[in-house]
Amino acid sequence: MEYTNVVYPFPDASTSHGLHQIIKTYLDDHPDHYGAWFNQAPTDAALPFRTEARGEWLLYRM
Repeated sequence: MEYTNVVYPFPDASTSHGLHQIIKTYLDDHPDHYGAWFNQAPTDAALPFRTEARGEWLLYRM
């Protein structure tokens, strides 16, 4: 199983709809990727996608 790792060092990931669309398009083009891992600070707002938490990374299923 493969994952897409996203490093987005800004706290506005939850409201950056362009970012969401870019990642969703990428995942649609790579169906072998299970989801996108985001490194987020605990104080960052959650993204509007299903998640799996493992340590400081969250796996988002888009």
